[in-house]
Amino acid sequence: MLTELIGYPADGQYFSKTFRKVCGMTPTEYRENLKKQTYRKFNIG
Repeated sequence: MLTELIGYPADGQYFSKTFRKVCGMTPTEYRENLKKQTYRKFNIG
């Protein structure tokens, strides 16, 4: 699991909670925002 590779416990909730404290959004929200930004960047029209 990725979280273990970067030094977090296997508990994904701990990572999500910490990510939210640092970034102001959950990892899922971050990923969705990144998709939207990428789509806008490459959208022609």
